[in-house]
Amino acid sequence: MTDLAKIIHRRELIFLYLIQLLVSVLLLFLPITRYFSYESAVINSFLIFLLTGHIFLNISAREGLSAGAVILIVLPLILIEPTVRLFQSIFSESCSYLHGLKFFLIGVIPVTGVSFFLSQIIILTFARYRYVIFLAVLFVIVVEPIFQFYFLSQVFFYNPVLFFFPGTIYDELLKIDSRLLLHRAIITLGFAGICFLIGKVKSSKLRILIPVVLVVIYYLTVAPFFGFIITKDMLRRNGYTISKTQNFLIYHPVDLSKQLIEELKTFHEFHLAELKDKFEVTVSYQISSYIYKNSFDKGKFFGSEKADIAKPWKKEIHTSLGTVFSTLRHELAHILASEFSNPPFYVAGGFNPWLIEGLAVFSDFSFDDQEIPRLLSAASKISGDETVINQGTLSFFQTNTRYAYLKAGLILNEIHKQYGTAKLKNVYRTGDFRSNLNTTADEIFIEAILSGNRSIALRDSAASVYYFKSKPFILKNCPRFQAEKNAEAVQAIGNHDYALAENILQELLKNNADERYIVAYANLLEETRRYEDLYFFTERLDKEITDINIQLKKIDAKVLSGRNVSEKDYNILLLSSPNLRYDAVLKTRIFFFNKGLLRAYLSGIDSLKKTLILSELYDSTVYLLLPLSNLTSPAEVLEICLTIPKPDTWTEYVKLKAARGAIASGNRTLFKTALELTNSEYLPPGAISDYEQFVRYSNFISTDNFYEDQ
Repeated sequence: MTDLAKIIHRRELIFLYLIQLLVSVLLLFLPITRYFSYESAVINSFLIFLLTGHIFLNISAREGLSAGAVILIVLPLILIEPTVRLFQSIFSESCSYLHGLKFFLIGVIPVTGVSFFLSQIIILTFARYRYVIFLAVLFVIVVEPIFQFYFLSQVFFYNPVLFFFPGTIYDELLKIDSRLLLHRAIITLGFAGICFLIGKVKSSKLRILIPVVLVVIYYLTVAPFFGFIITKDMLRRNGYTISKTQNFLIYHPVDLSKQLIEELKTFHEFHLAELKDKFEVTVSYQISSYIYKNSFDKGKFFGSEKADIAKPWKKEIHTSLGTVFSTLRHELAHILASEFSNPPFYVAGGFNPWLIEGLAVFSDFSFDDQEIPRLLSAASKISGDETVINQGTLSFFQTNTRYAYLKAGLILNEIHKQYGTAKLKNVYRTGDFRSNLNTTADEIFIEAILSGNRSIALRDSAASVYYFKSKPFILKNCPRFQAEKNAEAVQAIGNHDYALAENILQELLKNNADERYIVAYANLLEETRRYEDLYFFTERLDKEITDINIQLKKIDAKVLSGRNVSEKDYNILLLSSPNLRYDAVLKTRIFFFNKGLLRAYLSGIDSLKKTLILSELYDSTVYLLLPLSNLTSPAEVLEICLTIPKPDTWTEYVKLKAARGAIASGNRTLFKTALELTNSEYLPPGAISDYEQFVRYSNFISTDNFYEDQ
């Protein structure tokens, strides 16, 4: 205690504690860090590394303190954040305290060790400018992920101070897995080992050379071996290979069929050819397209488990087998935009997210079966002009993600229509609307949604609510914790541990009446045939909840529990159906209700549902084709469509759906057949652009002599 008494009165130490306390309190009031979770842990890791480094270098070294005294000084600094969060959890609504504590500990405990050993290395190696050198090393450590992001393919990173980044904020679920724990252990032990080796040598040159050599060894051997850095060789060892075309190197799972590989090659070259014409650019390089087996592999080997990503400066796109046929064109647009944008990242001027994503949406201007201008127009009527139309660049991540993408795409689409490709490229490159177009982005948006004198129907309003209802990540309640618990529930259901899944979902619903968890819990009760519980659960729900999925569950619960419903109940929902899929779902229920078969249909397994639909499929019930398409193969549903002599929206939409499914499975013959049989006159307006693109693709297939086998 004598050592501690030397400095306990020092204002310097109190000042460090105050800094940590003020930052901890400030984090309570910021959008994402108000929750005790990953983001707050990253900030605290950085701050504690900095503050403990000051203690180790300036206070401990200067005063010659014992190890016990140093621990007693550092410990309060570490305890401030969890103490503040404990009070937060007691006196206000917050996420799980233990959820945040585990992120805090996995970040802060190793970082304190790294800070200590780095300080000792500096003390042993340098006689002067120690704190400046410490700050310089900290700067290098913190900016190093930028170099990884720029020069490596992956978007995740592991870091001694910032500890981990998953790739994008779209991945709400962030797991503390064995790879992360291993990295924290290796990094801490690595700094300890360097400190030990330096203490054994007397040469000042060797003391500088040792850490440099070991860091190089780490990046060349240790990091790739344990998956902290992903190499092409690691992909190969994990079942991936390369197929080549004239313009692409396509990395994909080795076990794909020859037909699917050929389809992937053709699909890539088709979209590239179209986008080159659309943007009026040439391409003289090969683009690397990484197609991962599934989202899990994408998260493991690349990061960004949910979102597909392009790296324009590296001419790389990263998708998965489940998404490549729907997102490839979007990601390729990011690559081709590099031909008229700015180094070093080759994206829109000012890193404007509205322009970056807007150009990609414009390149493939279709969305579900909806007319994008009409959908956005309906959204502006519902939400109010001030809150929806007049959103500036910085609001991109503060609004619904789907809305932001479509709004940006509509603006770029309108620029292209009114001003041409050259002006579009200039706006993208500079980010300057006023000097290039003498107008603003919002003025263009208003003009686009008001053009055509659209009268917004109830269906349009219902669709806009349905598609744009979810909150953006930064406005969600406890997004990391909720995602973690939801993943546990999904895993429990997959393991048929329904009791555990029920407990988890009930815990989620206590603090958050999120429709996702309401529907998940209702599905769990339905799957376990607890129909009475399902009825009482849905009846207790807040009457203000108008989500169509939940309203549908409430009516279904009455049917399944043997209570009376009327056709009117489903007809009311049909008036607010957002798209064709819900039309079919509701019309199917109404049909089976009138037949007295609705309870059998709702409670039946898929094979029974399929049998019921097939037995009742007539010219007047063709809407049954849409739920049938989810119960059988594209080939079978197409064959069934041919038994319906009269074309209408349902038959043609299902044929188009079959064509889309055939592409994704590599069945080119089925694709061509389904497309040739589709009568576009009966398709919904929002599906016409998809049909026209498929027609162009079908024509392109006959010229697919551009690829070379590896």
